[in-house]
Amino acid sequence: MYRTKKLGIKKFSFLQKWINIGKDPHQVANVNGDARTNIVGFGYNAINDNFTFNKGEWTSFDKYPRQLADVNGDSRADIVGFGYDNVFVSLGQSNGTFGQAFVAQNDDFTVNQSGWNSFEQKPRQLGDVNGDAKADIIGFAQDGTYVALANNQTTPPPINNQYVVAGYLPSWGINNTTNTATIPVNKLTHLFYAFADVDTEGNVKLSQDGEDGDINILKSLKDQNPKLKILISIGGAGENDFSSAASTAQSRIFFAQSAINFMKSNGFDGIDINWEFPKKEENSNYTQLLGELRQQLNNASTTDGNKYLLTTALSASPYQLSPSDYADAPYDLNSTVLKSTSEYVDFINVMTYDYHGSWENTTNHQAALYKSSTDQSYNSDKLNADWSVKKYLSAGVEAKDIVLGVPLYSPTWAGVKPGSNNDGLFQSATLGNDPLLYKDIHDQVGTNGYQYYWDDSAKVPYIYNSQKQEFSTYEDKQSVLGKVNYVEEQGLGGIFFWQLLGDLPITHPDSLVNVAAGNLF
Repeated sequence: MYRTKKLGIKKFSFLQKWINIGKDPHQVANVNGDARTNIVGFGYNAINDNFTFNKGEWTSFDKYPRQLADVNGDSRADIVGFGYDNVFVSLGQSNGTFGQAFVAQNDDFTVNQSGWNSFEQKPRQLGDVNGDAKADIIGFAQDGTYVALANNQTTPPPINNQYVVAGYLPSWGINNTTNTATIPVNKLTHLFYAFADVDTEGNVKLSQDGEDGDINILKSLKDQNPKLKILISIGGAGENDFSSAASTAQSRIFFAQSAINFMKSNGFDGIDINWEFPKKEENSNYTQLLGELRQQLNNASTTDGNKYLLTTALSASPYQLSPSDYADAPYDLNSTVLKSTSEYVDFINVMTYDYHGSWENTTNHQAALYKSSTDQSYNSDKLNADWSVKKYLSAGVEAKDIVLGVPLYSPTWAGVKPGSNNDGLFQSATLGNDPLLYKDIHDQVGTNGYQYYWDDSAKVPYIYNSQKQEFSTYEDKQSVLGKVNYVEEQGLGGIFFWQLLGDLPITHPDSLVNVAAGNLF
């Protein structure tokens, strides 16, 4: 009945490293609708990496099977992946590729929802059960056979529920007396606890100001919102020991082991690397550190069935991204580094703030979305979020892997003359004051001579007091809403805030976290 013939293609053979169908499955189906069968292999990396081993979730076909079938009736095979929390679908395209993965409306066949934790014992298959030319899910459980019929959906649903709305919670701002009701856990998808320390040997441990009941506070927050992903952020601006911890293959292995042990023993859902910043000669050590963490986190996920996240915070400044513009820049976060980083992590928190600050002697915007039309300062074309995002995109980082940063603090300057526009913007200053939190500067606006201004080209506000000669750059509801719209327009992964304790109470109408959550959730 069948005549065996060897195909000329070798790409999916054992010798081409397709060694284990449990880790790197490959299947056949008509992907592009030309009535010919195509091979689809789920490898370590891919142009569409939504269903790959490397992104951390799809580590085992037995636990997380992926199937091919025509879900929407367009004669092209689609990918249906049965993940830990959700069933994901990626629709086949006419050019033979697959579109962006989206969450299906039915999660009955997942590990977490209903215990479908083994394809070998509880297989799920796709087929047209009711004759409507759309593949349905058939699940073979121990107590019976289950069916979920495909609906009439032919395009991905709105993905608002997949945006990241995240915030960093600083260790120095909480203790065992903290009222957890003040932390907006029900408005967040991810919370980053900042920071754990790393020593020169690579040991990860709580910082001294984190030892006053912080872990219990975090567990309480998790109890309030079990869906919230809480990650331990390691490092920070004052951490100087990453260089040593990442310097050799052995030190990277030890660091990853220590970080994962710390993560698991304290109930975190993942790890965030906050190395500010690897110098140009450390670029390879940085990306290899992420690679080691990714591999060990994948192994841990396979062992205990939990999905562990890996993220990193990276600069948005041309001082790191375009170092040739600055004679003294010791950094070079070039396209290779950015692309490699994105291949290891679930997403990148791009720090689109601190473009300017009170360390400078001229006032400016700290987090402009676009270049201000009247900014004549050096490199002003590159000192805004739009330039930074495009830099990441041009490096090959996928838009969904970019999470836009929003500051909840306000750099301020003193000794600022009004200038020709009487608003203090782009004027010299005699000294910089300590930054104010958003919740404090919010109460200043419109009182005691503090006048509100809006730069419509940069899409950010600022405050100037001509009597006291004080200038402040900050974020408000209008600027955050503009950044939310930008995230949606560009297809970015979401928004994160540094840091949560700077916001107004979540019930306040001017809470900036609430603005983001209200539009991205």
